Amino acid sequence: VKSLDEYDSLSDDEKARILLKLESFQGELPRPRAVRASMSNRSDKCYEDEAPPSLLDDILVPLVDESVRRQFLIRDAERRRDYKEANALRESTSPRQKALEEAQLAREEGSEDDALKFE
Repeated sequence: VKSLDEYDSLSDDEKARILLKLESFQGELPRPRAVRASMSNRSDKCYEDEAPPSLLDDILVPLVDESVRRQFLIRDAERRRDYKEANALRESTSPRQKALEEAQLAREEGSEDDALKFE
């Protein structure tokens, strides 16, 4: 998983398949019923129209690339309106992460040459 957009596009089945392929994952997958229940238990006002993280996210996020993990955690903190945590995560961003974010922004603006400079 190389970007937050790519991570967001994954279904629960795809997340489960990724976990099963990862050598670093040694646990057992939660039952589908437990995954659905975890999402409904977290469906409070702070997530509004967005889906809350599931048990699969709790397991998979620590195992994905640092940049994707940090973006996911910042977004989740903002959705929970925990701006203190979101700001702390932003402030502790590594130089590598900052460069990757700049490259992604340049690509979104259509400037592949600028994106390559940041990578």
